[in-house]
Amino acid sequence: MFGMGWMEILFILVIAMVFLGPDKVVDAGRMLGRMLGEIRRSTDEVTRTLSLDQAFLGDDQRAKAPQAPPLAPEGSQPRVEDVPPKAVPPEASEKNG
Repeated sequence: MFGMGWMEILFILVIAMVFLGPDKVVDAGRMLGRMLGEIRRSTDEVTRTLSLDQAFLGDDQRAKAPQAPPLAPEGSQPRVEDVPPKAVPPEASEKNG
């Protein structure tokens, strides 16, 4: 769970018990469980919506969807055509010229 072992979880529970007390630890655990459940339901709903959108998207529309430009292989230098020109504000060009 979140890359934590049982010793880390036990340590967190002991610290929470010291600061909150036994009654509030139970309430805090319930609140945390409800929050995690709500987050899980929300992410599941977004995932389901995106899956449905992709299912309804036809092959012709997938081809028209914008694609990210391919990344250059590691260690290669970008070509001059691939580098966008630097934007120079009008004030800067008037001061230099």
